Amino acid sequence: MNRYTIAFSDLPLADLSEVGGKKASIGGTIRNLSPLGIMIPDGFAITGEAFNEFSKFNKIYFLVQHGIDSISFNPDEIMKGIENIAAAEAMRCVITQSTFPNSNTINSFL
Repeated sequence: MNRYTIAFSDLPLADLSEVGGKKASIGGTIRNLSPLGIMIPDGFAITGEAFNEFSKFNKIYFLVQHGIDSISFNPDEIMKGIENIAAAEAMRCVITQSTFPNSNTINSFL
């Protein structure tokens, strides 16, 4: 792969900060169960660097960061649930309406 993607089977838990906990966990599961004959299809994780470059190209980096910062992760603030959903939806719209700079960039992600 490359600096934008990492195969799940190549993901050590040390890459937790680069790809996130769920993806690093999938990598660990593949590595631990494959020797036991349990086959799990491989895939790949998109790195934080890839997302950062994508978001900077589209000038959405600070919009997304602001959205993340506005989400409450405090379980005592249940009333913020609707606000959290609205912030997540706004970030989703900004990201899905963004574009890749050119086809060479898309190819470098794969």
